[in-house]
Amino acid sequence: MPEATNAKLWKKTGFKAALTALVMALGIAVSAGQSAHAQEIRMSKAEHTRLNGNRIGIVTGGNTGTYIKLGDDLRRLLDDHTDLSMRVVNMAGRGSIGNLRDLLYLDGVDVAIVQSDVLAHLRNTQPDDYDYLYDRIRYLTRVYNEEIHILARDGITDVADLDGKTVAVGGLGGGTSITADILFRRVFRIAPDLAYMSQREAMARLKAGTIDAMMYVVGKPSGLFRELSGQDIYDHGLNFVGVSAEAAARARSLKDATYAEALLNAKDYEGLIAEGDDVLVLAVPAIMAVYDWNPKGGPRARQQYANLENFVNRMFAAVPKLDGKGYHSKWCQMDIRGALPGWQRFAPASAWIAQNPGAQNRVCPAMLVERDNTRIVKANEPEVSCTFSRWMERQAPAIVGTYDLDGQQREWARAFAGGLTSC
Repeated sequence: MPEATNAKLWKKTGFKAALTALVMALGIAVSAGQSAHAQEIRMSKAEHTRLNGNRIGIVTGGNTGTYIKLGDDLRRLLDDHTDLSMRVVNMAGRGSIGNLRDLLYLDGVDVAIVQSDVLAHLRNTQPDDYDYLYDRIRYLTRVYNEEIHILARDGITDVADLDGKTVAVGGLGGGTSITADILFRRVFRIAPDLAYMSQREAMARLKAGTIDAMMYVVGKPSGLFRELSGQDIYDHGLNFVGVSAEAAARARSLKDATYAEALLNAKDYEGLIAEGDDVLVLAVPAIMAVYDWNPKGGPRARQQYANLENFVNRMFAAVPKLDGKGYHSKWCQMDIRGALPGWQRFAPASAWIAQNPGAQNRVCPAMLVERDNTRIVKANEPEVSCTFSRWMERQAPAIVGTYDLDGQQREWARAFAGGLTSC
C-alpha cells in the first residue's frame, strides 16, 4: 500500500479510535450522572408519606386563562423543596360548576378557583344542589375581579338591544353561562336567545353573522379580543357593549351575588375602544373555594383540614410577596379580609385574619390606583365608613410618596383622598 494511503488510513482509524474513546468516556460520565441523579430522586418511606401528606391540589382553569396562571404563581410561591412541608399541584379546570364537582368528588383536589356567583346561580336554578353545597363548601378569599365582556355586531350599542337576539355565553355550566343567566334575568331583565359554545367558536360565528353578540367573563385584557384585526373590527362593526348606571346599581343591590363596576379602555383593547373613551362594564369576583373538612372527624378529614390550614397560613402570610416581579398583576386586587355575601368563610382563614390584625391584607394599596389600567374605579364594597375614610386621608400622602406613580396617577390619588374629607 502506498505511503500516502497508509497515512490516510492511520489518520482515519486514529480519528475513529479517538472518537470512540470520547463517546465511551462521555457515556460513562452520563451514566455516573444518571446514577447520582437517581439516588437524589429516591425517597424514603417517611419522605414519601410526608410529600403526599402535604400535597395541595388546586383546580383552576383552561390553559389560556387567568386562573391557571394564578395556580402556577401559588405553586412557585408556596412549594417547599427542602423539607417537603408543602407541594402545590396546579390542575386545569372545567368551569365553575365543573371545578366545584371536582372539589367534592375528585381525589387530590383541595382548592378550586371559581366565580363567586356560582352559588347564587345554583340557588335559583338547582336549589337541592345549592343546599348541599352551602353546607359543605367554604371560601378562603376573593382573588380578583373578572370583567364581563359583551362584544356585539354593528347596530347593537346597548344591552337592551340584545333582547330576542342570539348571544353566545360559553359552554353550558361554565362561568360565563352562569353569569349570563343571572344578569340577563335579574339585572338587565331581557330575554336573549342564549347559545352555548366555546369562545373561539363564538368569535368565528360573530364574524360570520350567525350570532349577534358574545359574552365572555375573563380578566382583562383578553387575548381573544386583542387578536382581532382592524379589518375584522371594521368589516363587522364589532364593539363592546357597556352597561347603564341603572343596571350597575341593580347588580350591586343583589343580596346573594357580588358584582363590581369596571372600565374597559383603549389601553386594554386598542382598535375596539377609541383613545380617551371608557366602556362601563360589570365584573364578578373570582374566589378560592375549599371543602369544609371536619377537624374532629376521621383520620382523612383531620389530615385534609390540617393541610388546608397550613396552606391558608402560608398563603396569607406571603401576600406581600405577590407584588414581586413574575407574578400576575391580577393579584393586585386580592383582599384577604374582604367579605363575600352569600358565602361562608373557612374557619382557619377567619382565625388567621383575627389573629393577625396588623398583617398586610392586600397586595397593592386599597382603593387608590388600579394598577391594571392606572385609573380609579368604583370599588365593590359597602359605602365607605367615616372611620375608614379618615384613615385613608391620613394614609394617602404616604402611599402617593411611596409608590412609583406617574403625574396623572398622583393627581387621581390625591383627588380621591381629598374627596374623602366630606365624610
